Amino acid sequence: MEKKLEVRAIKKDDDSVFLILAILKYKPVKHSVQDAYYQTSITLVCPEPFGYPEPFVAWVKNGVVLQNSSSDLTLNLSIIAQRDTTKWTIDCVARNKHGADYHRFVLNLHSRYAMCTEFRDLVEGTRTALHVVHNQQSAQNDGDIDNRTWYRFVSQATGTPVQLPDSCTEPWTCGTQASGWLRGGHPSMEEGLVHRNVCFSWNDNCCFAEVQALVRHCYGYYVYKLQPTALEFKVKARYCVENRAIPYEDALFYQPVTKTGVQSALTNHAIHTEYHVTSSWKCMAYCLSEMTCVSFSYFPQSNTCELNNSTESSNPEGLRKRPGTEYYEKTSHSSFLG
Repeated sequence: MEKKLEVRAIKKDDDSVFLILAILKYKPVKHSVQDAYYQTSITLVCPEPFGYPEPFVAWVKNGVVLQNSSSDLTLNLSIIAQRDTTKWTIDCVARNKHGADYHRFVLNLHSRYAMCTEFRDLVEGTRTALHVVHNQQSAQNDGDIDNRTWYRFVSQATGTPVQLPDSCTEPWTCGTQASGWLRGGHPSMEEGLVHRNVCFSWNDNCCFAEVQALVRHCYGYYVYKLQPTALEFKVKARYCVENRAIPYEDALFYQPVTKTGVQSALTNHAIHTEYHVTSSWKCMAYCLSEMTCVSFSYFPQSNTCELNNSTESSNPEGLRKRPGTEYYEKTSHSSFLG
């Protein structure tokens, strides 16, 4: 935002000039654009307004007031939206008797499951602690990481998913100077999508620098939304990986055969409905990423995926004829990947 101090009144005496009424005006040149995910929460912080008298702050979502006449610059927002809602506009409005200023946040809303099928694989053999470098010229940097993209790290040697380390790494390893590790650990399947920080080790400091990250536990692997390593680090920095067994559920889905042979779907047991799902395979991946999902119904004509917490086997009375439906149940046992 471009800032401009508007002087509303001044007072002079023989020795000095006093500013008695002023407010810092925000010219709405830029908006903050962020990604947000259904059924999660996000915290927005309004740029601190300056003025006299001290402005009050209001928060407005798509023209509807959420919070009014407050001095709180922070808004904690739960992302619960109706079908086909893809964007929210949130304004924080600072107002006193001389006028009002505002800052706008544009939230692009996304599925909390889609990143488990829509990610980019990073397949490299130089990100482990075994890859030691000895000078800055041979060190690599992650400045080309796209902070809008979800990434999965894959071992070049085995072709299997790997993960960021959960504890401090050594400098000059992982093919770089300052090596990155995940502070706070990885989420469980129940936690799903979480906010974490990645620390970079350098000069005897395990967290010489840090950046924010999003992490999602999917079926048999983790995906990450990361930040490019910043130039202000003054050294080359890179995300490390390690080979560690990732617990997962070895699952088999099958389609029960009904007596009539008519396609059916389970009713009254849907725990989540996902739209714009382009295949039953993606619907299955969403079910595998939800701990309480044991069956799913996919509707190709509407590209709709329903995740269920029960099955036809345990609730045969819940199965109803729905032509054009693909219904699957899960059988499973525990296993490990890695």
